[in-house]
Amino acid sequence: MSVSLYFTQLKSLWDELNSIAPVNPCICGNAKSIIDQQNQDRAMEFLQGVHDRFSAVRSQILLMDPFPSIQRIYNIVRQEEKQQEINFRPLPAEESAALQTSKVSYRNQGKRPRPYCENCNKYGHTIATCYQIHGFPSKPQKKSE
Repeated sequence: MSVSLYFTQLKSLWDELNSIAPVNPCICGNAKSIIDQQNQDRAMEFLQGVHDRFSAVRSQILLMDPFPSIQRIYNIVRQEEKQQEINFRPLPAEESAALQTSKVSYRNQGKRPRPYCENCNKYGHTIATCYQIHGFPSKPQKKSE
């Protein structure tokens, strides 16, 4: 489930809860502290419900001082989700093949292939010149004086 869909569902539940049991304003100022605590509880509820792939961002948010608002937390997690979508998006097959082809063409540009002998499985010569088949060259004779 995407972060935006999860947040929307959670927000609709919170709105329904507010309509059923609203916090009544008062002169003493306690309502503000109750609402602040309620918002912090909702922020924690949101953070606990997001997928584990956001655990690093969750930890960073929990270390923030002052603790951010629920809207700021949502924006941070949503931004991380977008970043992960960009980083982990698989390339289309054509684009992937094009990248592989371009890598190979640059790597081997201007180089001759090394000869390979299928008889002795060594590089540097072919079957036509393999010493194991045709024999080693004779040693040069010393010139006598």
